[in-house]
Amino acid sequence: MEIIYHLTFKKNRVLFRKSKPYRTDSLDSEGFIHCSPKDKVRSSAAKFFKKEKEILLIYIDQSKVRSEIIWEDSNNDNFLFPHIYGELNFEAVIEIAEISRDENGIFVFPDGF
Repeated sequence: MEIIYHLTFKKNRVLFRKSKPYRTDSLDSEGFIHCSPKDKVRSSAAKFFKKEKEILLIYIDQSKVRSEIIWEDSNNDNFLFPHIYGELNFEAVIEIAEISRDENGIFVFPDGF
């Protein structure tokens, strides 16, 4: 099983329901849902969630995603990121973890991450 990760605002937890596929604003504005490989999750959290105290880390089984996934160099820095071109079906979600900052303002990830 190859896992990819999606970071989102804590308030979006309600959007992960078994009865409806998950959508993000980026799906409407850019045509895809942003995801990251494991080695880029921490830097993505720090870069894109600067003002957030808590966020969600969504673990996704890439093989169960029904929409097309394309690995792209979206920042022109030779790093490939998985983009989901369509809605995310709930069956592909393995886990949802809440991530918060420590006393130094650094996001603390689950043990073993």
